[in-house]
Amino acid sequence: MAVNFGTTPLFYELAVETAYPCPEGVVSGFLEGTLSLTGIIFLCLFFIPNI
Repeated sequence: MAVNFGTTPLFYELAVETAYPCPEGVVSGFLEGTLSLTGIIFLCLFFIPNI
């Protein structure tokens, strides 16, 4: 669990460096939006009965 939270800034830095011509605010915003959408989908799965 601690390894997961410890590597989060490294993945953000990797994503920003990979998409270099793009501003880092755009890349970080895209990552945050993707993570939020993934979390919403994961939590909504619990409302589907018999899954």
